[in-house]
Amino acid sequence: MACAAVVAGFAVLAGAGSAAAQAGGEPGAAELAARYAPVVVTRDQQGACDRGGEAYRPTGVEVALGKPEIVLRDGDGEIVARGPRAADLAGLGPETSLDFPGDPRRAGCGYEQDFIRFAAGEPDVAYAHIARDATAPDRLALQYWFFWYFDDYVNTHEGDWEFIQIVFPAATAQEALETTPVEVGYSQHSGGERAAWDDDKLERRGDRPVVYAGAGSHANFFTSDLYLGRSADEGFGCDDTTGPSTFRPTEARLLPASGSEARGDLAWLSFEGRWGELQPAPYDAPAGPATKEAWRAPIAWQDTLRDRSFAIPSSRTLGPTATDAFCSVVQTGGRVYTAVTSPFVLLVLVAGLISVGGVAARSTRWSPPVPLPLRRRRASGQILRDAGRFYRAHRPVMIALGALFIPAAIVETVLHELVLGLGPVRALIDTATEDSLVSAAATLIVGGTGHLIASAVVLAGAAGVAGMLESGRPVGVRDAFGRLGERLWAVLGVLGWAMLVIPLLVLTIVGIPYAVHLIGRWAVANQVAVLEGAPAREALRRSSELTRGRWWRTVRLAAVVNTLGAVSGPALGIALLFTTDLPLIAVNAVSSVVFVVAMPFVGLAMAYLYGDLVAAHDAEAQAER
Repeated sequence: MACAAVVAGFAVLAGAGSAAAQAGGEPGAAELAARYAPVVVTRDQQGACDRGGEAYRPTGVEVALGKPEIVLRDGDGEIVARGPRAADLAGLGPETSLDFPGDPRRAGCGYEQDFIRFAAGEPDVAYAHIARDATAPDRLALQYWFFWYFDDYVNTHEGDWEFIQIVFPAATAQEALETTPVEVGYSQHSGGERAAWDDDKLERRGDRPVVYAGAGSHANFFTSDLYLGRSADEGFGCDDTTGPSTFRPTEARLLPASGSEARGDLAWLSFEGRWGELQPAPYDAPAGPATKEAWRAPIAWQDTLRDRSFAIPSSRTLGPTATDAFCSVVQTGGRVYTAVTSPFVLLVLVAGLISVGGVAARSTRWSPPVPLPLRRRRASGQILRDAGRFYRAHRPVMIALGALFIPAAIVETVLHELVLGLGPVRALIDTATEDSLVSAAATLIVGGTGHLIASAVVLAGAAGVAGMLESGRPVGVRDAFGRLGERLWAVLGVLGWAMLVIPLLVLTIVGIPYAVHLIGRWAVANQVAVLEGAPAREALRRSSELTRGRWWRTVRLAAVVNTLGAVSGPALGIALLFTTDLPLIAVNAVSSVVFVVAMPFVGLAMAYLYGDLVAAHDAEAQAER
């Protein structure tokens, strides 16, 4: 093993020396480039075409050159050459571009499959550049540029160039070999982050800095985390560098000081065009390293960098968080915008959705509010309004019920750590990277069961309070919990049957439509169990009877009230992200508190929906007599 490492080390030095000779490198440059060649960490895919993982790796530009499928276009879009090589690109201006096979706005799996073919047998590469800044003659930057075949972030585009740099208190490469670096800078979207060489956040393998590449975006980070960006500088969206991951030691290839000095296989350095298809911003492919301001003024660029990036807290929380919601909204919205291609069409779609919501709000009755009796016909607007009035009138009891999420979250966290910490279970999860279904199922079962139980209990507790008040009984916190305790096993039984039957139907694939149908049929089984005192199976049958002929109304209203409960916290949290400087953990804490407070409202609305269904069912039965 040791001999192999020595041989590999000599091979890297030999390769770097060869590149230095070709590039006309200064003394010590090749050795310096090889010594600090970075280790790039890419997030593993859970299977082919998994956009949550990294489908690409940093390679030499050869993956995009000499391939007949890739063409060179002039400023008019006309093909100049097919399968262009480095010499064909030399000296061409910014109006020219390479064009890879595929449509970056509708990438599918084509780019990933092409990259696998084009990059077969190619090493992981970092292009090294000794960079100087006229404003700082006593400092030298050793830059490493990474070429990525495709960027699969929010703004998908062909080709991608990212880089890091290491700053030395030296004027020459030879002097740098004899000193210790002072700091490093990692590019991230339109900005970047820096760290002192002895900073704890900088991970190194010997002298080689470890670079965690954001999945899809290739933004460079210091640690394995999920990062939130709220601007072009940070990247608008979320960069994921969490594991499981692959560590990729790169081969350093030394570049000349400028594109005009580039010859032979490095002649591409003087190419000022785009390394990918021309598209409207922000989907346009990037130009090469020598066109960047950081290439010419590395120390000035270093001085603009942030001292930290915003890692999303990894601790488990109550309900959906603001940061999770923000990441999902940006990712989904970006992909919709990418697919639509026309801002006008997207604007029409958004306006249409707003109009539909407005029409729905105006088409229902909101008055008169009649919180009791529970069992009476109500329009959708009345159900929402009555739930709100009831909540305000009995706020302490409702908040106490919502607080049940807190012990549930603690238990869930403990179980999560205990179960996933067991050797056999942890090994199963770690080795399930080729089977996304196994991995996702394990995460759902271990991490989501507690939340489902807490939700069912809180909703049942709210229904119980409404039922007790309807019968004329005064209700305090102790009374509410007492009633909930009496019906707890029936409520858990309803949930147990649903968790058993519906996932099994989904796993069959063909049973998915029926699973969706059952979700609607069983929508008020929880309320039946509490308000009618029915055992679990009887509650499921009774719910099916109540929703017969009213399935769409039931599903529509249940979806609305559950969505309101789920998004209220994250919506407020996202607003705080952009209007305050609160730490992310505090923002997520606010989201969790709002979620806890909102869920009993969902329970009341579902209880009123149950009351409406009972009234409609009884009216039909009376009419048939």
